[in-house]
Amino acid sequence: APRLAAGHASARGGAARTADLGRARSVRAMSKAMAQGRTSGIVLNVPTVLTLGRALAVPVFAWAYLCSAPALALALFTGAAITDFLDGYLARKWDQSTAFGAFLDPVADKLMVVTAMVLLSASPPQAWAAAGWCPEWFLPASAACVAGRELVVSAVREFAAAAGPEARSAVNVNSWGKLKTAAQMGALISLLLARCSGAGASGLAQAPTELAITAGAGMMTVAVGLTLYSMCIYCKQAVEVLF
Repeated sequence: APRLAAGHASARGGAARTADLGRARSVRAMSKAMAQGRTSGIVLNVPTVLTLGRALAVPVFAWAYLCSAPALALALFTGAAITDFLDGYLARKWDQSTAFGAFLDPVADKLMVVTAMVLLSASPPQAWAAAGWCPEWFLPASAACVAGRELVVSAVREFAAAAGPEARSAVNVNSWGKLKTAAQMGALISLLLARCSGAGASGLAQAPTELAITAGAGMMTVAVGLTLYSMCIYCKQAVEVLF
């Protein structure tokens, strides 16, 4: 009887130690995942905060543009373009990629780019009409192409996500999408600079307005071409996997 009782006590002690060890491992794994930013919830690490700041800057940018503060609008958009590169770079370098950050990053980009294009279409730089060779329909048509592409690609991705992981991976962001975004950002910065210069903003009154208009129109043409081409690539890849 004493040996049997001792065996039961030893078994209970072993089970308790195993449970404690399991809990300790779970805590360590969770702590490591949180430190690396790999949890599936909202983790406010540095890359995510940069992305969130870019999204929150959109209404401030719109206010600055509409309230004749072109220098502030230019600074906000340029800052957004820089953080668009920086947040992804830091997330990869520090191994802090999160599901929330991966979701928010393209949303913030699209919000800023589409807002800027709509505002420029509604109130283009003064030098745009003075340039003579830039048709009035160019900016609205470019905005329509960019916004339409984003709607189509978002719909394709949503459909692919419902079809399974293989289809979802087929429409992940690729190099064409990144080139498209870079061209859009460069074009919009040039056009915002031209508007800033045309308004006689402090420190930018001597900016080469005509050069900014020419560069902006040229890069926007490239950006629209990349926009439509990348849409075709995504749709082609989705069709190959889905059908």
